[in-house]
Amino acid sequence: MIAAYCNGQLFAPFTVEGTCNRNVIETWLETCLIPTLKPGQIVVADNATFHRGGRIQEIIESAGCQLKYLPSYSPELNKIERCWSWLKSRIRQQLIQFDCIRDAMEYVLRLAS
Repeated sequence: MIAAYCNGQLFAPFTVEGTCNRNVIETWLETCLIPTLKPGQIVVADNATFHRGGRIQEIIESAGCQLKYLPSYSPELNKIERCWSWLKSRIRQQLIQFDCIRDAMEYVLRLAS
């Protein structure tokens, strides 16, 4: 699951099977996040290796936005982490309603965004 979080709202949700990598992040940026941003906004990312390099900064700056990174190991500053905890809890509760985890994930993401 990938999503953005701003002013207490989750938006630009995206699910992918497999692991997250730079190509997945670039695809999410181009197809989901960038269309929702306004010029001048700041995109804050943690220090996961797939958040760095490639075309990530270029994609964000081409939308008239800035990319800032959190300090190393700063979960207390990463507000989306609490949101992920809440989402994971809701997904676990929904698993009995769905045939696969991805359907449960997408259902919960739609409710939250």
